[in-house]
Amino acid sequence: MMLRNRFARCAVHSAVCTVILLAIPNAHAQWNKGSSLSASATVRMVAVLPSSITVSVRQVPLSFDFDPEAVAAPLSFPVTTIWNVNPNEVREFEVVAYFANPAQALTAPGAKTIASRYVLGSVNGNTYARFDQTNRIGPASGSLRLLGAGISHQNARGSVDQLLQVKLDNTELAGFPAAHYSGVLQIEARYY
Repeated sequence: MMLRNRFARCAVHSAVCTVILLAIPNAHAQWNKGSSLSASATVRMVAVLPSSITVSVRQVPLSFDFDPEAVAAPLSFPVTTIWNVNPNEVREFEVVAYFANPAQALTAPGAKTIASRYVLGSVNGNTYARFDQTNRIGPASGSLRLLGAGISHQNARGSVDQLLQVKLDNTELAGFPAAHYSGVLQIEARYY
């Protein structure tokens, strides 16, 4: 009888062990399937790129061989403006060309100077205008606005290629002496 009880107990233990061993792979499979015991979470990340505006050229060296009796061809410079701004923060941008010292925009040996109001600029073949504007960029009465635009969701990113032409106003400079005049034109872009 004792042997029979031992045999019965061994059979029960063996059956329990078999059930446990068979259940372990199923439990593992359920864990990997995302059982109700596992935890999950959704993570949302938002990256914000700071607004930027760049211009392809920042300083343009100007050099004119001025002769009051002859009209020289204008100097031409390509200017590319690229912007990527947040329309919820930026309302507008502008690109302005200016002379740091409007009274002495161009100088020649012997202290000869030409003021910025006698220098003309044209963008993409449009009418020439004097560098005598007052803008938010540059000194008063020494700049010329090349580009400006309001910002919306439709134009928050973009680029514009322009051709800036610069020449001297020979009509206003009729009494100036012939000389080699040079200076530096600054080009700057800002958003507001």
